[in-house]
Amino acid sequence: MKNSTKALGNKLSILKYALVQLVSKALVLLSTYIIALSTTNEIFGYVSLLQASLVVAVTIFGFNLQSGFVRYYYKHHLSHIFNVAKPIIIILFVLSIFSSLILFCIFYQHKFYVWFSLLPLIGFLNGMVLIFSMLSRSNNKFKLYCISELVRPAFLIFVAVSFLLYSFNIVLVYGVSLLFSLLLTLLICNLKREQLIYKEIDNKEELLSTTVFLKYTAPLFFVQGMSLINNVSDRYIMTYFLNISDIGEYGKAYLIGSSFGLFLDSLMLLWTPYVMKNKDSFIRANFQKFQLISILICGISVLLVLAAFVIKLPNISWINVSDNFVTITIIILAAFSARGGYQILTPIVSAYDKTSWVAKISLISMLIGLVLNLIMIPTMGSLGAAISTFAAFLSYSIFAIYLIRKLRVVI
Repeated sequence: MKNSTKALGNKLSILKYALVQLVSKALVLLSTYIIALSTTNEIFGYVSLLQASLVVAVTIFGFNLQSGFVRYYYKHHLSHIFNVAKPIIIILFVLSIFSSLILFCIFYQHKFYVWFSLLPLIGFLNGMVLIFSMLSRSNNKFKLYCISELVRPAFLIFVAVSFLLYSFNIVLVYGVSLLFSLLLTLLICNLKREQLIYKEIDNKEELLSTTVFLKYTAPLFFVQGMSLINNVSDRYIMTYFLNISDIGEYGKAYLIGSSFGLFLDSLMLLWTPYVMKNKDSFIRANFQKFQLISILICGISVLLVLAAFVIKLPNISWINVSDNFVTITIIILAAFSARGGYQILTPIVSAYDKTSWVAKISLISMLIGLVLNLIMIPTMGSLGAAISTFAAFLSYSIFAIYLIRKLRVVI
């Protein structure tokens, strides 16, 4: 009876954290939808590039530090982990400030691009907030988790609603709101950091050092970098071959398709700590099941792409939406669906410290996506970008299925 009650409590705990994630992502998406529907393709083209560049900034200046903190959280005191990571954090902060100044000097005469100079600092702050978010989830501190996840979306919703009522430079206000909301979140989380002291510390393993921490984190950062190129290279390549309005239209299609991807990303943030904590019990006993689920996901995504080209919708021009827009949206939906297999399997591989394996398949998949973008965008435009994204994301999951088979043999 006690075991069943405890199991139910664990499921409810996972559910409430998942709901917070969904609310957070939903608010960000809603704010983007409001801006997309209330502005021209040209202006939204800049917003889309800003959001893509934000992902770049978070990846580079966040350095995936949250994964390193979670990896060692159950074995070392939080203050010790922070002291070990402090040299890395200081270097990232200095680099973010320097990069912001360089970007400002380059774009200071441009009405919109000049505010992209805020992104390096925003990326660094976002990376620090992610550390608090994952640690609060790992230590079951729900209120702190809500703070780390919901302050930024609340600010963005306010900006989006204000944009409906007033005319202003949306790139400027969007960037400043991101910066201020992250500073506020980081301040509150830092004041409550004592809540993250984990009571059951096991220091029997090797002494943690900056080198050990970096050795674990660096391959995962490389993986994120490869995934980043797959996610944003299409927008940057399109700037050379298409106009800003075409990028805005593609950005709107990508927004719809990636909404499902954000949902999967939210679940992955909950999945990773669970894998770390249960890798030698439930996870290890169900390797084959996870592999079969990933194969099924890949098959469904391929069928969805085929449907995008076969199914012809009735005339929808009355809502100012083209057939090409619908096809692109379905393909991007299929792409993020296909990536689900990768998101299920790679945390398992990383839990057994095989992060270099994940880095290798990320490099290969990134090259597939980049080469296809360079070939297909000049010839097929935004449709080519969507197909390239699908091919790259599908390859992620196919390679991840191979890795989980290899891991079963190794352990």
